[in-house]
Amino acid sequence: MEILLVSIPDAAKALSVGRTTVYELMRSGQLDTRKMGGAAADHRGIAPAACQQEELGDKAMRRINPRRAKLHRSYDVGELADRLDVQKNTVRKWIKNGLPVVDGTRPVLILGSEFQEWWGKQRKAAKRSCQPGQMYCFKCREPKRPALGKVEYVATNAVTGNLNAICETCETMMHQSARLANLAARMPGLDVQITQAPSRIVERAHPTPNCDETKGT
Repeated sequence: MEILLVSIPDAAKALSVGRTTVYELMRSGQLDTRKMGGAAADHRGIAPAACQQEELGDKAMRRINPRRAKLHRSYDVGELADRLDVQKNTVRKWIKNGLPVVDGTRPVLILGSEFQEWWGKQRKAAKRSCQPGQMYCFKCREPKRPALGKVEYVATNAVTGNLNAICETCETMMHQSARLANLAARMPGLDVQITQAPSRIVERAHPTPNCDETKGT
């Protein structure tokens, strides 16, 4: 049986995301891809069904500006899709997932105020707070524990600083701001190495002059 495939640009348009996000989804295995052409070719197609998976909706949602839907206006499915630069099927999926509509209207109408309120609830529910001992990994898109239980704290002043650690899953660097007084509560049971920030020039006893001249010239 012949398998129908869509191109990467068409998949990006169907998901309302950029090509970079499509490539990330392909690398992570969330999109079913097939190689086309000979061994020397690198042409890949994507199964259309993969572009309709529920779990891919959140990635498209992150790029939408809900304020483009005006509070005191109503929109039909096509108008809201055009306003938010998404596909009509995306709006229909939102309605199935609980987006409120005006009762008894044909075509279906969505109030801008209700869309913004519903959108805010969806985004709030999608947020994942870091628990003690975790830092947010932007590559994994979720909180992760530091690899080997090691964290570096680089002080920016006497009170606050930045936490640096390696993600235990993808080995990407993770960063997080923190207060020195809260380190024990934020990173319990972890090996935290504290590094003092270099002193400013005005705080040094013998500051180095900002000059290209060398001694003896």
